[in-house]
Order: sequence, then structure tokens, then C-alpha cells
Amino acid sequence: MRESPPLQLSKVRYDAPAGEKNHRDHKTGKNPRDGNQEKPLVFDILRIILRRGETPIAEYDLYLHTWLAYPESIRGIHERRALREFRIQRGYQMTRPAWSKKIQTFVISDLHLGHQNAIPRYKRPFPMSKISEMDRVLIRNWNWTVKNEDTVLFLGDLSFMSQESPESYLKRLNGRIFYLEGNHDIYYSYMSHCLFMNYHGIPFLFIHDPEELVRPFDGWVVHGHVHNKNLADFPFFNPYEKRVNVSAEMIGYRPIPLDEIFRLVQGTTDILDFRNVQAPVAEERDPGAVIGHGKEDPASVVHF
Repeated sequence: MRESPPLQLSKVRYDAPAGEKNHRDHKTGKNPRDGNQEKPLVFDILRIILRRGETPIAEYDLYLHTWLAYPESIRGIHERRALREFRIQRGYQMTRPAWSKKIQTFVISDLHLGHQNAIPRYKRPFPMSKISEMDRVLIRNWNWTVKNEDTVLFLGDLSFMSQESPESYLKRLNGRIFYLEGNHDIYYSYMSHCLFMNYHGIPFLFIHDPEELVRPFDGWVVHGHVHNKNLADFPFFNPYEKRVNVSAEMIGYRPIPLDEIFRLVQGTTDILDFRNVQAPVAEERDPGAVIGHGKEDPASVVHF
């Protein structure tokens, strides 16, 4: 009598990369903090599949803490509730306002509101058929973080392939929004291409696409555009290349205070100075000479 094959745990059903801390040098391919040692990617596992041989039997939902039998799990039953619980536990969906008493400046990029393909492409934890749910969560996260008196430096790509206009989205968002043009944006007169800012003595360049820099900038570049597609070269915080990636996926789908970025930069600058690690210095300080863009007066300069 032939024995049945043993039950096995198999592949994940949903996953979202969380490897924001891979600091591999994009020029050498090495991690400057630990030589040639590679850091493993970390995954958020939502479900595991139980199989008998090659035949799936059931799935266990790690966030609903329940077994889902086939074909119930295949039809996506409970998927929406499981993803919602995952977002809340990970801090990707706010459940109450978290406004600060003081007036703040925030930064975020690439909401891609109304863009259904953004869900699978950037592994956003939303059901594919519920683009309205993604829009609702992202807008609520924004408004429960930002007050009307606050300022938001938005680095482009508010929406894409949406049935709603960008203006209709902007009317629903709190704060005084300084809009930088993204590659998916239709250009309007209120948009700028980039922003230079001296914030408490540290020079920052805010721009949508970091690869539009044609010469080194001797400050910190805050950008979007790359989302979470290239974590080795563009993690959330790259102290060796002096870059900060504020794409929505990298900062928990809510605007991040500029003060928080400043504290990271300030601490890192002290460490790099102590270790005598220097970034390339720009040949010119003229804003127009740093970016490759054909528009007249593409840059704005702000001193804080």
C-alpha cells in the first residue's frame, strides 16, 4: 500500500519586499558597511499554502489567524479583510488622525492615485479590483498626517491613468502643496522641476527623478520615481550616495516630516565626517547646472 506524501508548507501567497536597508554601493556592487557580505531580502508573508505533494489543500492567513480551505482562498474570499489588517498592523493604514501641534513641512512622492497597475507593479497591499480603496487609504493617510497649515513638498506623479483629474485629487488633500513635476504629470504652471533648499545649514535638492542629475550635487538629494523597484541602488536612506527615496512605498504610504529626514542626515553627516568619508563635490553651485532639463528657470531656491 502506497503511503500518502507528507504535508508540506509551500510558497507564500502574497509578499511585499521590505528590504529598505540594503546599502550596497551601486558602483562597486559591495556593501561598504560589511565588505562583500550580502544582506538577505526580508519579505512580509501574509499567507502560507499547505500542500500534499503538488496539490494545494488550504492556506493559513497569518493576519486573520485562520485556515482557508480551497477553493475558498482561490476566489479571494477574505483577501480584502486580510490586506486591511496587514496594512493596519504594519502602519500603512492609519486608523486615527496623528496631527502634530506644531506647523511642519512634509515630503512624499509617487502616490499614483487611480493607477490600478501600481498595485501589482509596486507590490502595494491592496486588492487588484479595489483601486478606490487604495485611493481612499492614501488620501486619508495624507490628511490624518498633514494639517491645512502644514506644507507638503510633493515630488511628482500624483495620479496616473485615473478617471479623476489631478486637480480633483489636490482639492481633497490637506496642506499647502509645493508640487514638483513627475514624469507622469501633465505640466501645469504651478509646478516646478526641482527645489533647492538650505534647511538648518544642510543643502537639499528635491527632484522627482534622481537620474536627471547630470553633475554631482554636494548636498542631499531627496527624490521619488524609482518606487521600490531598485532597493540596492535606491533604498529609503543611502548615506553613501547622499540620497533619500521618499516614494510612497518606501515611507509607509504617508508623508514624512522633513525634520525626520534632517535628523537622519545630521546624524549620518557627523558619522561620515568622523570617518572622513566624502561625497563628490559639484563643480558648480548654479542650480541650473546641476540638473538636465530644458525648461527656463527650472529650479526654485528656498532657505529655511
